[in-house]
Amino acid sequence: MAPLSETLQTLAFAGLMRLPLSWAGFLSGPARTANGYTLDTRTQWLLTLVARSGRPPLHELPLERARHEFALSTLALGGWAQPIGELVDRTIPGPGGALPIRLYRPEGAAQSRRGVLVYYHGGGWVVGDVASYDKVCRYLAAKSGCIVVSVDYRRAPEHRFPAPLEDALAAFDWVHEHAEALGGDPGKIGVGGDSAGGNMAAVVSLMARDRNGARPAFQLLIYPAVDRLAGLAAESGQPSQSAAGLSVHGWIRSAAR
Repeated sequence: MAPLSETLQTLAFAGLMRLPLSWAGFLSGPARTANGYTLDTRTQWLLTLVARSGRPPLHELPLERARHEFALSTLALGGWAQPIGELVDRTIPGPGGALPIRLYRPEGAAQSRRGVLVYYHGGGWVVGDVASYDKVCRYLAAKSGCIVVSVDYRRAPEHRFPAPLEDALAAFDWVHEHAEALGGDPGKIGVGGDSAGGNMAAVVSLMARDRNGARPAFQLLIYPAVDRLAGLAAESGQPSQSAAGLSVHGWIRSAAR
């Protein structure tokens, strides 16, 4: 359980993020523009709060502390937990042993076959887990009407590439094989994720295509990490890349490989 001070800080942060947009814009200062794009007001307010919090960035923390801080941030930013019909934690066979998943069934799912979304959380292959993405997956299940299967894949640095990807593909194959038992439609199984999870969703789709096996019916890619050129720009130290962005990129690379 998190200390009371951390819990109070998290609640305060969540409250500040819900300020009216006009207040957030005023408190965060002039709009920031980079490379021809103007930063969203709410996002700028978030970055302002993070900068004023005094907390060190994740890549400067010990591994377990970084994971703890990431989990706290999802509590502050995840909004309200959407009600759903059923939540089930279980394991399935995986390449490295038992692979934990969390299954979300929306209200009324038992009445008809539903599409299924196999979801891979973000976190640079290092932080994040099914618990920290609970609100995200609840939201996706409630708003889409799909069954959502959140995959707790192995993370770096304990399990380096390609372990997370192997788990991602194994989870998709298992869901496809057991779709009807889950209440899903075998012809409507998609993959999705954000950041590192979006990368894995895209790669799982390519691997499924190349092996001539079952393929995802759709992809839900949320700011996926698929642009290698952006990574090369960060490594070369181009002016458009911040020092913080370069540090985070290097931290992820060193942990995942």
